[in-house]
Amino acid sequence: MASEFDTRSRTSTSTRGSRRSRKRREEVSDFQMFLMDNSTNEYITPEKIDARGAPKRFVLIIQQDQPYKVKIKISSGAWETNSFNWFHVELLIDGQHITRRFLQRPYGDEPVEFCFDSDPAGRSFIFDSRHDGSEGPSDHIEDKDEVGQIVVRFRRAAAIRDRDRNQKKRFRRNHDFHANSQFQIREADKKRMDITTKEKKSTMRTKYGPSQRNFDRSQRGRHSSGPPAKVIDEDDIVAECSTMYDSAEAFELRNWINPLLHHKFRKYFPGRDFDDEERIYYENQQKVAFECDLTGERAVWGEKKSSVKREANYDQGVIDLHDD
Repeated sequence: MASEFDTRSRTSTSTRGSRRSRKRREEVSDFQMFLMDNSTNEYITPEKIDARGAPKRFVLIIQQDQPYKVKIKISSGAWETNSFNWFHVELLIDGQHITRRFLQRPYGDEPVEFCFDSDPAGRSFIFDSRHDGSEGPSDHIEDKDEVGQIVVRFRRAAAIRDRDRNQKKRFRRNHDFHANSQFQIREADKKRMDITTKEKKSTMRTKYGPSQRNFDRSQRGRHSSGPPAKVIDEDDIVAECSTMYDSAEAFELRNWINPLLHHKFRKYFPGRDFDDEERIYYENQQKVAFECDLTGERAVWGEKKSSVKREANYDQGVIDLHDD
C-alpha cells in the first residue's frame, strides 16, 4: 500500500553529508508514513481532497475512540545521501514531541520499517473528540495551534563509539519520570468549541490509553546505556511526512469534502439518506428565481438567468457543476 501523506524533502548545507557531491536528492518515496488501526492492523487510508484553501492534499477521516499506530518506512535509496548510516526518526502528535527512534542502515537493500504504537510510558494512541460538550462562549485557541496533526521527521545520525558512550554514561535519577503525571501535559486539552471554531480548528485530538509498562521504583538510579547514535544536526531535517486528521462531519463543515457531490465520502456518513438529500437538492435547482428590472420607466419582472450548467451522473453518484 502506497503512502499518500504529504512528504517534503528538505536539504541543509550545514552537515558533512550535505556538503558532499550528491548523485541524487532524497526522493519523496524514500521516506513514508502510514497510519494503522491498532486493533485490526488495517491501514487507515488517507483521502485526497481538492478543496480550495485546504493546507493538505490528503487528510485522515477518523472516528472517535479509534486506536491507531504510526508506521514508518525508509527505502534503500534514502541511504545514498546519508554517509552516517543512521537515521533519527521523531514522532510529533498535536504539535507535541512524543517519542523518537534511531534506525540503522541494513546490510542489504531491504527497507527499514518501524511502528510507533505507544508513547514512552507505554500508552497507546487513541483518537478522541476535542470538544468538551459544554455550551457557552468558545475557548480561545491560538492561531499556531497544531492539534489534529501527525508529523514524522527524519534526521541524519551517527553511531556513538564505545569510548564516547562510557564517558557520557549517565546516572538516571528519574527512571520513573514517565510514570508520573508530568507526562500528561502532552495530551491536548479539551476545549469548548462553537460552530465558528469548528470551521477553523480540529475537532479531534489524540488521547492516551493506560500505561502498559511497569516502572520498578526499586531500579531508581540505575545506569543507562543511552541511545546507540546521536543526531548530527537538529536543524537538518532530511524529510518530513505529515497529515491532518479530523471527523467526517468537521471536514464537511469546512467544505473540504462534500458527500452529496462526491460518492466516495458517503461511507463516512452511514446514517444519512443521500437519495432523499439528492431529491431535495434537485428540487431546489428546479425552482425558478425571478428578478426585477428597474432600469426602465416601470418595473419589469422576469425569470433570472443562470450562468451555471448542471450535469448529473446518477450511476457514479457524482454531480458536476461547471461554469459556462
